[in-house]
Order: sequence, then C-alpha cells, then structure tokens
Amino acid sequence: MRFIMSGAINIIIIAVIAIYFISGMRRGLIRQIMDIVGIIVAFICAFYFARYLAEYLEAKYSLYYNLSLVISAVAIFVGILLLFRLIGTIFRKFADITLLSGLDTIGGGIFGAFKGVLFISLILVIAFSLPLPDDFKYNLQESKLATAIYPVLPWLFDQVLKFVPGGVDFEKNILKGGKGSFPGT
Repeated sequence: MRFIMSGAINIIIIAVIAIYFISGMRRGLIRQIMDIVGIIVAFICAFYFARYLAEYLEAKYSLYYNLSLVISAVAIFVGILLLFRLIGTIFRKFADITLLSGLDTIGGGIFGAFKGVLFISLILVIAFSLPLPDDFKYNLQESKLATAIYPVLPWLFDQVLKFVPGGVDFEKNILKGGKGSFPGT
C-alpha cells in the first residue's frame, strides 16, 4: 500500500508541475518572472512583517496569536503577490507589442514549472511541520520526487536571505532546529 501511495504522490507532483508549465506558457515569461520575484518578495515580507500585523490583530480582535500570525502572513503574502501580478500584466502587454511573444511563451512555461516546484516544496515543508500521521509522512519520504523537491524552498530562502540584512537560516529558525524536515536529511 505504501508503494502505491508514493507512486500516487509522484503522479500528483508531476500533474501540478505540468499544470503550472501550461499556465506559464499562457502567461508568458515576463509575467512568470514577475510572479517568481513576487513570490520571493512576498515570502520575505510575510516572514519579516507578519508578527507586527499579528500583534495588531491579536489586540484589536482578541484572536489567538498563532491564528493572527497565519492570517497576517497570508494577507501580506497575497497582497504583495497581487501587486507583482499587476506589474507583470502591464509588462506583458508591452511584450505582445514587440516580436518577443514566442520566447515569452516558451520561457513562461519553464518559469511556470519552477513556480510549481516552489509550490510543492512549500506544501511539503508545511506537511512535515504539522502533526500528520507517520504513515503519510513515510509515503512522502518514499516519493523520489517529494524528496528531491522538498529542499528547494528552504535552499532558495537561504540563498535570497544572504542578501538581506539580518537574514536567518530556514531550517534552524523557521523549522525550529530542523523539526519538520525530512528525517535523515
């Protein structure tokens, strides 16, 4: 049964990446670049500023701090993502006017697939940080694609934060000493 589950997980991962690839082709390289940059900037801003908004929400609406932290992080992340999408749409209109539309389409597919990998990596980081059943986590560990994709977001986060003053290590600080990471990695 476990082998079947890891195979199903691989199929789901491939399907998600394919969907992101096709979507990326339709959106184009320019918008995909803006989306990737937007994801990175949104993730960093959510990480650094969510606690301030969370403290405000906790005090104003008597919410639990953890709930207000999640709401804050999601709100900041989505807001910044929407801003970058708008900028990308404007730039795409300029590309359609020029003769770069073919390159924009192919490049968009590649960047779309990369976005899919980032999304899957995020889901895996969250999954391993939650108290999910051991069988489910075992099936994720048995999936060759999941084990290959899991470290992408933490690695990218660490690379980007090398350029940010006061940057932190993803595994040590976000996952609190590696808790939630793939066992044995």
